[in-house]
Amino acid sequence: MTKNNLKLIFRNFLKNKGYVAINILGLTLGTAACLLIYLLVTYELSFDNYHSNTENIYRVVIHEKEATGYEYSPSTPYPLAEALRIDMPDVSAISGIHYDQENTVRIDDKKFKEENILFADSLFSEVFDIPMKVGNAKEVLSQPNSVILTQEIAQKYFPNEDPIGKVIILGNELNLEVKGIVKDPPPNTHLPYIMLVSLPSLTDDFIGGFDRDSWGVQVAGYTYMVVSEHISKEEIEAGFIPFLQKYRGEKAEGESYHLQPLREIHFDTRYAGDDIENAVEYKYLFILSLIGILILVVASINFVNLSTALAVKKSKEVGIRKTLGASRFSLGRQFMLETLLLTLVATIIALALVERLLPSLNNFLNKEITFNLFTDPSVFLFVMVLVIFVSVLSGTYPSFILARYHPIMALKNKITSQNSTSVSLRKWLVIIQFAVSQVLIICTIIISQQMGHFRNKPLGFNSKALLTVPMPENKSQQLDGFKTRLSTNPNIESISYSLGAPSSGNNITTSFRLKGTEDESYSVNVKMIDYSYYETFGLELLAGRWFSPNEEKFASIDLPKEERKYSFVVNEATVKRLGFSSPEDALGKMISTGVNSISAPIIGVVRDFHFKSLHQQIEPCILMHFPYFYYTASLKVSSDHLPETIEHVKSAWSDIYSNYIFEYEFVDDHLAKLYQSEERTFTLFKVFSSLAILISCLGLLGLTSFITLQKTKEVAVRKVFGASISNVVYLFSRDFLKLVGIAFVLALPLAWYGADTWLAGFAYKIDLEIGFFLASVLLTGLIAFVTVSYQSIKAALVNPVDSLRNE
Repeated sequence: MTKNNLKLIFRNFLKNKGYVAINILGLTLGTAACLLIYLLVTYELSFDNYHSNTENIYRVVIHEKEATGYEYSPSTPYPLAEALRIDMPDVSAISGIHYDQENTVRIDDKKFKEENILFADSLFSEVFDIPMKVGNAKEVLSQPNSVILTQEIAQKYFPNEDPIGKVIILGNELNLEVKGIVKDPPPNTHLPYIMLVSLPSLTDDFIGGFDRDSWGVQVAGYTYMVVSEHISKEEIEAGFIPFLQKYRGEKAEGESYHLQPLREIHFDTRYAGDDIENAVEYKYLFILSLIGILILVVASINFVNLSTALAVKKSKEVGIRKTLGASRFSLGRQFMLETLLLTLVATIIALALVERLLPSLNNFLNKEITFNLFTDPSVFLFVMVLVIFVSVLSGTYPSFILARYHPIMALKNKITSQNSTSVSLRKWLVIIQFAVSQVLIICTIIISQQMGHFRNKPLGFNSKALLTVPMPENKSQQLDGFKTRLSTNPNIESISYSLGAPSSGNNITTSFRLKGTEDESYSVNVKMIDYSYYETFGLELLAGRWFSPNEEKFASIDLPKEERKYSFVVNEATVKRLGFSSPEDALGKMISTGVNSISAPIIGVVRDFHFKSLHQQIEPCILMHFPYFYYTASLKVSSDHLPETIEHVKSAWSDIYSNYIFEYEFVDDHLAKLYQSEERTFTLFKVFSSLAILISCLGLLGLTSFITLQKTKEVAVRKVFGASISNVVYLFSRDFLKLVGIAFVLALPLAWYGADTWLAGFAYKIDLEIGFFLASVLLTGLIAFVTVSYQSIKAALVNPVDSLRNE
């Protein structure tokens, strides 16, 4: 019986090759898209789940209450871990780390620029799983000047050699002996590392010269703990209250410590400003999953539409088989088997497609997603569920329609494709297809407009033809020598030293208030800049004056502390936060800051400029001289002879910092990186929208082809009575265009809600305009019209004599 069924199925496939090809192509694209999205979503959800204590590991985070809300920080004071071990002995393991985002590693005469260097204490291996290949992690991390390398980095530094006992130099100042080798950490971690340096090796130079024993210093220190079952998270957080009073006293006002579960770190955007994290909100994973399901549903709708339309061609087969005794169940089973075979063929092609596309997706998203069908049970199970889901979704209704045909009506050829129930269903399925397509098109248009807003919005400073060069050391003689060398090049128009360009994010966040008042303190970003910063970045002065050339000398760290003099230039947001009605009112006012408890007068006010991404409102900012933090040279250059200019900069830099690797970055390139996530979202939406439209058009093409075949004689009669090609095109397209309009009505509220939710994440955003939505319905209508017109024009061009000769 099964053999005969298979023969019938293959005969049907051969008779309807075009429709079968359309179904397989649609299901292939839908299945491949759904599988790629599944791999991406499961990769994101798998972050930090490989530790044996995953459910019991927490990170200590700080919430600081201010007049305008809360500030959230994952970084903690460096003495915290040791103090918690003393005051909270019931906690089984507490570890403190320092995360060095980027530094230079030197081995003999070889230099490497490396990222993700982790300083960890001896309890790090009791909190996290550290799969050592050589050595004991707890022992190595308790010893100063010791380092554990990952397998990959050990091979890179010492190819075909035993790395144990070798010495590497970190930051050109710290000699570290290799005492252990650890397996490479998996990519799905919020805490990647290429080496583990013992925390006793950490010096103040690695944290900008600050005193790491100070409770007021939070640079890149983090604290983790394992909470055992006999003590709750709430009990520990309650214990933080007296703990803070003990160690911070009055300075703890407004501060509160909390525990953040390890599994939540990757998804909590409140702390996403830290360089070591790239948080992904759950809602985006939900939206991505929904898009994958919708694309698969659109592909399945094609199958249902074509199958119900083709049912009339199978009616005689059904009638004969029923006359010979076939039951509804056996007929339904055959048609479900037909659907299953088509789905299997599409799935096999989709698997091959995913295998080819995954490396490109990884490269685009900068991820390391893997696809192991037979070694990963979850992937294999998902594919099996996908096959069953698509087969049931696509095959159930067509099988039901075919199996219920009355044999006498079928044999008399009284079954037509114009059955009211199947026609109504097909119309609603087409509406759903176009509604999904229009939602994706609208969202793509809005994301495109928002990205254009990013690129075109004035930032309040000049970013063109500006490059920044990181300075590994900032001794005054080195800075002066570098500046002198650069000044000889006429293509370098201006040179400024600072902690970073306006958009760099290299700010010191502290508190400030009006001196001598009991006003609440506010959070402020402090930028350490020199006299030339104003000219280099083209800031605009609104009131008062800029720094004078001599003022920088009085802020020198070479002077005794009591002889140093400071002054502040602030932005408009600072003036508003302090409650002044105009910039002029703020001039001369003394403000106190948390930077070395420095108090100084406001001598000038500059127009607000964006020093963070457009996701966030412009916050208060103080500009001040503080040469100790001049770690970036910003150069305004002429666009003429740019390669020669950069080569000159490199030559000057290499003469002074020969033990380091020269790097530079254009400010515009850095700005573009701030919106990489949105650019990727934009690209994904473009791809998925195009895919949904393509699948919809495939189905529409097949459906129109079948309908024109059914109406061949009607078209011929109309042509005999004088109908033109345009009349025929109108006959076929009008109903589909009505369906596009109904789909728009359904898509409008969904797209509006989705776009409004996405835009809510930006402080500076576009307004939702009706034009975005009208563009979608016009585009969808045009695509549908072109698709239908292709088949209807072909039908209209057929000679009516050929169609009517047998009548």
